Amino acid sequence: MLVRNGAYQTKGIRAQLISEEDFEEDMRLEAKTEEKDQVKVARLEPSGDISFITAEKSA
Repeated sequence: MLVRNGAYQTKGIRAQLISEEDFEEDMRLEAKTEEKDQVKVARLEPSGDISFITAEKSA
């Protein structure tokens, strides 16, 4: 796991050799957000892609 409830899981990021810059780029492109706080979970998939589950935005 790379992010949980908006917080980096440093151990996971280091283990996968992913830079914060690369993660943030994928977050902007895939999750359509620049706010890490909006990411409930981010995982590195076997394909090498990062999947994101985002929090529901309040109206």
